[in-house]
Amino acid sequence: MSTPVLDFPSFLGSPSASCSIPETFHQPLPEEEAKVQSLIEYFGKEGYDVTGSEKDGLTEWEMMFLSREGIIRFLIATKWDEDATIKRLEKCLAWRRKEEIDDIDLISNKVEAEYARTGGQIILGYTSNSQPVIVMQVNKRDTPPSYTGLLQLFFLLERSMDLMPPGVTKTSFIVDFAGKRKYTTPISLAKEWVSVLQDCYPERLAVGAIVNIPWVVNIFLQAVYVFLDPVTKSKIVLNPSLKPAPTAAPSTAKAWPPQSLAEVIPADQLLTQYGGTRELVWGEETHKAYWSALMEVCRDRRERYRAKWREMGGGIGKSEFAFKGV
Repeated sequence: MSTPVLDFPSFLGSPSASCSIPETFHQPLPEEEAKVQSLIEYFGKEGYDVTGSEKDGLTEWEMMFLSREGIIRFLIATKWDEDATIKRLEKCLAWRRKEEIDDIDLISNKVEAEYARTGGQIILGYTSNSQPVIVMQVNKRDTPPSYTGLLQLFFLLERSMDLMPPGVTKTSFIVDFAGKRKYTTPISLAKEWVSVLQDCYPERLAVGAIVNIPWVVNIFLQAVYVFLDPVTKSKIVLNPSLKPAPTAAPSTAKAWPPQSLAEVIPADQLLTQYGGTRELVWGEETHKAYWSALMEVCRDRRERYRAKWREMGGGIGKSEFAFKGV
């Protein structure tokens, strides 16, 4: 029996009891820890600012972005190469500042009207590891692909990071190509999305499931695959089964890749068309309730995280596990 999503603040605000398997986070070896401390000193030195910027010093949000775990994620992505990590982080900080990523109300105003009202790109549900799930129903889009569309995806990725429970550091995607195709995404736009995802959000992807793939899209995906690094590529699952799980709870087996979405996402967190029990009919009222709840929950989380970070003394390299309440 389907269970409709009615209370968006509660549903978005925390995973259900079926989402109880914790993530693990890499604990640096002694030689790796030395590099972590070196980068904390580099970005924390007096007067440091993003290369080429006209602003005075890093903002509080930028310093929170440069958390201990954030620096570790970027070091892992560069195989612990300090110079490469500095270059990537500075490039990422410049991009975030250019796009004003930390101003959630400004970005919301840019992307909501054009891309969110169809319900084609939303955060809905959590995996069994309590990782937020971003659902992208490609053919619900009623406007041609554009950079604003990419910006909305990064906006949702940022909001999924706000929604992550303490101790969770990754998110998952469902990309659904069901329905009649209205527009074709240019390879150049897809390449840019992959580039920013890999450069600015390393170690953030848990699972990327691509479902209902027609043969034409399969050709497109093969072209995009060329731009994926091996780590990102290993997280992508093509056409997993959309059948309901045979038992009430998802499998805890470590087999990879998963054969169905139900192995990754509990039924009460998953839409019916993907094998779950959640039913969602999108319309204007649904949109208003959803978007209002998303923004309210995320604003509240961000302010609580910042208040705790300030209590800890602020600055570069503070543990996000600490200021998020682990």
